[in-house]
Amino acid sequence: MFETPRRNHPYYIVERTGIVLLAALFIFWTQWEDELPENFWEQLFSAAWRETLSGALANGRFLLLLAAGVVPLVTLLALLWSVYAWKRTTFCVRAGVFCYTARRGFTQKETRVPLAAVSTVSVRRSPIKRLFSLASVRVELNSAAGARTKLTLVLTLREAEAFARFLEAQKAAAKDMDGEIAETPAKLTRRYSPVEVLVHVLLAISFVPPVLLLFLWATQFLPGMRDGAGGIAFRVILLAIAAFLFSTGAVQFARLFGYTVTADDARVTVSHGLFNRQTYTFSPNKVNAVTVRQSMLARLCKRAYVEVSVMGYGNEKERPLLCLYAPEQEAEAICRALTADFGDLSDEKKPAHAGIVQKRLLHAGKCLLLFCAVAPFSLPAGAALAGAWLLYGEVEHKFAARITRLCLSETGLRYTSGGFRKTVRYVRYGDIQQLTSKTDPIQKAFGNARLSWIVLAASTDRLMKTTYFTEEVRLALAERIAAAPDASTRLWA
Repeated sequence: MFETPRRNHPYYIVERTGIVLLAALFIFWTQWEDELPENFWEQLFSAAWRETLSGALANGRFLLLLAAGVVPLVTLLALLWSVYAWKRTTFCVRAGVFCYTARRGFTQKETRVPLAAVSTVSVRRSPIKRLFSLASVRVELNSAAGARTKLTLVLTLREAEAFARFLEAQKAAAKDMDGEIAETPAKLTRRYSPVEVLVHVLLAISFVPPVLLLFLWATQFLPGMRDGAGGIAFRVILLAIAAFLFSTGAVQFARLFGYTVTADDARVTVSHGLFNRQTYTFSPNKVNAVTVRQSMLARLCKRAYVEVSVMGYGNEKERPLLCLYAPEQEAEAICRALTADFGDLSDEKKPAHAGIVQKRLLHAGKCLLLFCAVAPFSLPAGAALAGAWLLYGEVEHKFAARITRLCLSETGLRYTSGGFRKTVRYVRYGDIQQLTSKTDPIQKAFGNARLSWIVLAASTDRLMKTTYFTEEVRLALAERIAAAPDASTRLWA
């Protein structure tokens, strides 16, 4: 079906032209044209065109004339170029190779990608494409986010789903060296209801904004803050934070609406979105790091969600969630399945005490700066803000000192961090491409260093930092990373 070269859907022309240009042209012909003098176009193309143009300029319609000439011309050129690019853009799959030929400027670019190098296949549907039963298919490769090749197709929904299945079938056939068709593995599908998505959004809210909102509400009752400009300012800030929280929650709910995870031994499919429906497919062996996250409220409710870093997944702002906030037993089961080869993680390394003390002193200095900035305007408000932030930081550092741990096993590590928000990361040594240790004069005197490593994954998740650990921990981790085989070879499996 896709062995012969074929073009994108004609909607590709609209995407190349740009909806903004088409909208500008539509607005001009429906709104601005009435502002021009009567019979303007007939007079402009007649012998008296100079008098007509001078009269329009004298009436202050220079920008209108500029738009009348530039907008249609630019739109026409963009439309003609898009039609030309649409005719010159083709794709096909031959002998286990995905071929993509596209027109880029005055040059023609041809891209050939072995199917083994394809990391994920995503199907995306914007509201306009859902209206016309269209979809975009994006092929992501095994490369860093900044260097990946963007291969996007525009097809009908039926063709997009068929093409995604075709790529997966071709990859499976290429992997089967004996030519035998493997049995179809059993699939596990989990679809989250709108109520479960809403619960996830509520549990994912950070502990800071609600506390700040409550604190500002209480601050307005301080002496001198009920009336006048100070009281009005605090009410405006209060409403702004409340609006920000509501809008953030609404955006997250729309993004995660209908969240569905389908998994088997061969692939994982994640689908979500209320308006922009997106579907991603990737292989479990593409997972480079596993993260278990818990907010403060979720820890009280004994719930957690699992997030993974996958090469070439989505974009830098999106990461696959293998489950939304679920009971801790379910999250731990998913985590054990992905990290079954990690071995014994009972060897715990505690952070350096000097590093914790230094972080607390730095936080106290920030509180002092906050007080100096606010006190000239309102001494009670400055003292209240600095005191509340100092108390919040002290409590968070207490939690962080008890939670933060670095566990090393034979094949990977587990790093637990956070204060009110707990994060547990699992990384294989072979996926770590670079280890860096940073010290300042104070920590150097105590023999401590702050560790960070770059993981073979998208740029958003590739850099992971820790708090300060002793030199002994850094050397032990460096030796195990150097001795581990490079795990990037499994990307081609």
